[in-house]
Amino acid sequence: MKILSGKTGAPGIAIGPVMLREDHVRVFNTETAEPAQEIKRFDAALAVLPDRFSDLLSSAAPENRGILEARKMMLEDPSLLDAIRAGIRSGKTAEAASLSVTEEKAAALEKNENEYLRSRSADLRDIGRFLADHLSGRPDRSCPDVPSVIFADEITPEEISAADRNNVLAYVTRKGSPASHASIVAGNCGIPYLYGVDPDVAVLRSAALVAVDAAEGKLILDPDEGTLAELTRRKAEDTRVRIIRDVSETGIRVCANIGSPEDAKQALRYGADGVGLFRTEFLFMKKETPPDEEEQFEAYRSAAEYMQGKEVIIRTLDLGADKQASCLTLAPEENPALGHRAIRVCLDRPELFRTQLRAILRAAVYGNIKIMFPMIASIGEIDDAMEQVRLAAAGLNAEGIPCRIPPVGIMVETPAAAVLSEELARKADFFSIGTNDLAQYTLAADRTGKDMERYYRPGDEAVLRLIRMTAEGAKKAGIPVGICGEIGGDPAIIPLLAEMGISELSMSPARIPKAKQILADLSAVSADEPADEFEAFGAPADGRLIPMEQIPDPAFSSGVLGKCIGIEPESGNIYAPVSGTVTMVADTLHAIGIRSDGGHEILIHIGIDTVALKGKGFTCSLKAGARVEKNDLIMTADPDVIRAAGLNATVILVLLK
Repeated sequence: MKILSGKTGAPGIAIGPVMLREDHVRVFNTETAEPAQEIKRFDAALAVLPDRFSDLLSSAAPENRGILEARKMMLEDPSLLDAIRAGIRSGKTAEAASLSVTEEKAAALEKNENEYLRSRSADLRDIGRFLADHLSGRPDRSCPDVPSVIFADEITPEEISAADRNNVLAYVTRKGSPASHASIVAGNCGIPYLYGVDPDVAVLRSAALVAVDAAEGKLILDPDEGTLAELTRRKAEDTRVRIIRDVSETGIRVCANIGSPEDAKQALRYGADGVGLFRTEFLFMKKETPPDEEEQFEAYRSAAEYMQGKEVIIRTLDLGADKQASCLTLAPEENPALGHRAIRVCLDRPELFRTQLRAILRAAVYGNIKIMFPMIASIGEIDDAMEQVRLAAAGLNAEGIPCRIPPVGIMVETPAAAVLSEELARKADFFSIGTNDLAQYTLAADRTGKDMERYYRPGDEAVLRLIRMTAEGAKKAGIPVGICGEIGGDPAIIPLLAEMGISELSMSPARIPKAKQILADLSAVSADEPADEFEAFGAPADGRLIPMEQIPDPAFSSGVLGKCIGIEPESGNIYAPVSGTVTMVADTLHAIGIRSDGGHEILIHIGIDTVALKGKGFTCSLKAGARVEKNDLIMTADPDVIRAAGLNATVILVLLK
């Protein structure tokens, strides 16, 4: 056994044979005697790229589409393409010019003092390799025929997106970066990725088996039995599916409220489905001058990339009232909560507003960003704000700066907006109800005022009626509606919000796990099946989840036996999905029954038609009446033996009728 160190690009564990892909060996001509013809070939190759990216985008996970769109825009950058054409005119082939120009630009970026710009040098090199491979007619180089760990110099997001997930177990590369788009896309795809590994190729090639422990930063060649057992156990814990959440989701996203890019890391640790509110005013606090476009762009881009493709809703500046910033001189007011604040300040200071919008539109190229306007109280305000978005985009386009106008929504935090919700919904892409201010304005109770606690009641019936009215207005227009005020994380009110049709709850990160548990309980109570016990099940095997209707046996896919789920096994280990008592072990060991502690009968069926094997490849020492605990190893069944007999190895968990 030999252990090599690396760095984590995307966490996870994978075990399998290694496939070497030697990136540094590229076979193509580097010089041309006919530059004009070579430029024609280059332009012809560019002409088919939009179709290729359309294919990639159509099959990509939603959280990866923003990254691929951004890469597409880089490939369409006129200055880059013109530089490559100039390289061709100097006598280089299109492949050689693509690699040399992107390398030159990447090397220049690496000298930049700005850390973010330095990190984007990897993107440029990716683009060069992508173009060279596309031009040489070998765009898909990382799709092995059998499940394998891919070793390469480097890997691109496009290759990862196009990979066959069944056969690509993990990526290991010599070069890489934790902030690279390859790392983000691999993480979104659930593919372990380890970079910074530079092995002796001969030793690597001779390994019969490798284990990638990307979480610990290790590549293990020919792991011994103890190491293999420990990694298999950890992989089982990490990858075992949560059945009911895959089959019967509540449909309500639980997101985080954050005030800085760094807060996004905490949001992910607590399991946030996205960022429902990024409070941008914290960028302006305690500063003598407002943050410029670059500083804001860096913050928004960082938050989007930290969230790895998950949604990030950026609220435009909400200063005034209880939030004052020394960098903005706001005139004193007797009643600032009802005065010059939020969208009113932004519309009265268009240059300030447009600087922020430019930064957001630029950052939207790098992630799943949405824009949200605070304290909208009239149709005219949303029209005026949208006009500023259009002007900001027009300015960026005129300057040749990549940008994207993302979905734009509004905060409903005034009674006026709630009453006008049906009309405002026709102008917005989404609503987010700010219940803190909505309660304050509805109940005429200053939420920061002394002795106002008994009057300021966000869960008051009057406030809830306005929330319901807003949800109904959004539903008529077909747009989603979320909650980003404090009641979004209130255990007593979450069930009411779910009943109203709220599609997203956003709260402080620490409250997310409790909110998710409440929603899971609601889903279990409302399900047709007794899903409270089913919710707690782990998967009986490690591997890819197969929905009931896709199980290749009508006895299971039709649901005639009961609700079921399939797993395409990665190993022969079979685990107890729940604590309970063994009720049956088939003589041929292909099936085992368990009665859960909750009283439900389940069946674990290993493979299809495997009774014909008469126990060959199966090992089980349990007898009827034995006690098992959730996640106990209860059986082994060699999937290779099953497949060698021409049978399907799918492991099926059935909740018996």
